[in-house]
Amino acid sequence: MRDTLWLLVAALCVTSILTFVIPSHSPKYYGTNSVIAKDFLSSSSRLHMSNAVDISDQVLEKLSTIIDPDLNADIVSLGFIKDLVISEETGLVEFNVELTTPACPIKEQFREDCYKNVKELPWVKDVKVTMTAQEPKGSVFEGATGMSQVSNIIAVSSCKGGVGKSTTAVNLAYTLAKQGARVGILDADIYGPSLPIMVKPESELVEFIENQIKPLERDGVKLMSFGYVNPTTAIMRGAMVTQLIQQFVLLTSWGELDYLVVDMPPGTGDIQLTLTQTMNITAAVIVTTPQRLSFEDVVKGIDMFDTVNVPSVAVVENMASYQVPSVGAGLAAARA
Repeated sequence: MRDTLWLLVAALCVTSILTFVIPSHSPKYYGTNSVIAKDFLSSSSRLHMSNAVDISDQVLEKLSTIIDPDLNADIVSLGFIKDLVISEETGLVEFNVELTTPACPIKEQFREDCYKNVKELPWVKDVKVTMTAQEPKGSVFEGATGMSQVSNIIAVSSCKGGVGKSTTAVNLAYTLAKQGARVGILDADIYGPSLPIMVKPESELVEFIENQIKPLERDGVKLMSFGYVNPTTAIMRGAMVTQLIQQFVLLTSWGELDYLVVDMPPGTGDIQLTLTQTMNITAAVIVTTPQRLSFEDVVKGIDMFDTVNVPSVAVVENMASYQVPSVGAGLAAARA
């Protein structure tokens, strides 16, 4: 009888040990032996997690050698690497590179560098890199519902007319759009609108939706100009023009835009001040020509933007030329 009881106790002990030490797919912990089971499972999990963390560190270390030339820091420190997924079985590494703007000029270079660097790891079989961009962080102009989803406003300006300001604004807008950004153009020149001449919209019908103006479009770029609404000559005083500009700013429903390029009217008067004070302009681009008179006006334009705390990030010298020397003179210069 005593031997039978000892055998029963021994069997129960063995059963308990097997229950706790050999975990099922959904391990549960019972009694005092749960500490042993937890230690066993946690050490196994730690080993697996250690391997996962180790290979993740290898990937991030490779990616940290890629430097953003504008921000002068590596893309890992900048937080560009998102949703890193590693499959140890297939050797596939997947991740997103979230840039600050979809119009990043070196986006494809980033993609190529990420692929090449991660592929150098001996255990990596394939790399999938997805390029994304940060969502708009909110309006740069909180006073207008029509611009509540515009992320950045770029003013293209010049104190002198006829320097190619509108041409620069249109080229800048379509270049940003070609690089993947959502872009709109606002022609703020009421007296001499150039946008209707330079860009013909896909539909010339101006629509109003819920008391707001729906911008026209061409090749994915949204357009608005007084010339689309009223193609005749604008004969009005400055106060009326200022009110009209404010209505265009307030009532045009731009939707989600990464960049709104504003073709500013020439000068530094009421209209320019109204635009800079009404719209929270992100940056200004100044357009000039090589002549000394035009250069003098550039200084005045930069001073105006400095006064209203708008950074001038670029000066475009338009209509500049280079006279190619004759073939003979060029060869003589080269030999000299």
